[in-house]
Amino acid sequence: MRVPCRRAAQFPSTDSSAIIESPSRLSTVGQRRGAIGRNVETMEDMSSLAVVVLAAGKGTRMKSNRAKVLHPLCGQPMMGHLLRAAEQLSPARLLVVIGRDAEQVREGFAGRAEFVLQAEQRGTGHAVLQAMPKLEGSSGEVLILYGDTPLLRPETLEEMQQLKRRSGADLVMLSALLPLPGRVVRDREGRVERIVETTDATPEELRIEEGNTGVYLIDLELLREGLAAMRDDNEQGELYITDVVGHAVRSGRGVEALMLDDAEECLGVNNRRELAQAGAVLRRRTAERLMDEGVSIVDPNSTWIDVDVEVGQDTVIEPGCVIQGATVIGESVRVRPGCTIESSRIDDGLEVGPHAHLPPGTHVTAMWLRGTAASAPKKTKVRARPKKAGAKARAKKAGAKKARSKKKAARKKAGRKTPAKKGARKKAGARKPAAKKAARRR
Repeated sequence: MRVPCRRAAQFPSTDSSAIIESPSRLSTVGQRRGAIGRNVETMEDMSSLAVVVLAAGKGTRMKSNRAKVLHPLCGQPMMGHLLRAAEQLSPARLLVVIGRDAEQVREGFAGRAEFVLQAEQRGTGHAVLQAMPKLEGSSGEVLILYGDTPLLRPETLEEMQQLKRRSGADLVMLSALLPLPGRVVRDREGRVERIVETTDATPEELRIEEGNTGVYLIDLELLREGLAAMRDDNEQGELYITDVVGHAVRSGRGVEALMLDDAEECLGVNNRRELAQAGAVLRRRTAERLMDEGVSIVDPNSTWIDVDVEVGQDTVIEPGCVIQGATVIGESVRVRPGCTIESSRIDDGLEVGPHAHLPPGTHVTAMWLRGTAASAPKKTKVRARPKKAGAKARAKKAGAKKARSKKKAARKKAGRKTPAKKGARKKAGARKPAAKKAARRR
């Protein structure tokens, strides 16, 4: 799979040593996870990172009673994908700012993060302010993320860390060539000058193609200064975290931008349509990963596989299958068309389907046909590759046939008729003369 490279935004005054190349994508889950943090020089650097996830939005466009970040997406709640990416950086603190549906979110991600309540939603800057007391007395860096951006890869976050260290910048932001809510305004020399929200932008600024994703890696000291300098004299009357970028530029701090070529990563989910788009991207990534690992997927577009599903080499998955949850499929398995498999286990070398439904907890083993190790409900349509009947079974069948033949021959010899079958008797009764039937009716 060819993976688009990312590039650091280059400015005339930037030292060429600060420009880095993106590492190539790794093919297996284990390799990818092992690569995260590989370029972090010391454990002290790793432990100085705090992650703040903003998840206090109202989510009104989802039109749902469920918190937006809890909507299911390829086997995980939406924000679960982002938290997984952040966790792979081994941060010292992982804070989630919550607002509406706070209790739902606490319960949904209990044990994975610390929670901070933003009782009144007054903008992204105000949300980050609520988390600052938790970082009192700390030093190091803060990574600011958003709970409704489930497609962000951990490799991208690692690249931001690398760029910050190589360039010596105080702030690294993530941008993309997309019409995002914030536009990146640069000076004549191409340096980042400020971020302007579209609601406050001039017609000329609205024509800028480079958008701000809102993801920042920033020194904690600079973040404190920038938050203190924020003002709410804008059309919305809110405090924007983007003002911190302008403060960093005005105070002469180093600001770098890492531009994404794969703009899908910064997709924010605000409604059901965008939720479906994000699901399509995650399913495509999962299918590509499995195919790179030796799994044959006949039609990836019609095959839906959740992100936590594990599949062994040389397995073939035919069109129209839905494989969900923590399913584990062995090697050399064939999943026939139209199967639905939910958090189940299938042993090596078996065949399932077509149109089978495996409910959660099913374990399909090689003994399925013999009925000694099947753990699925009776209505489950599953079959393993049939084996030839053993010699004992064949002898038993032949013996029964021979016994029937002997009985028939004995009756014939004794001059007795072979008794008619039950169905034949009924048919004979149906052929009685009409006169007898009429008399019986009288």
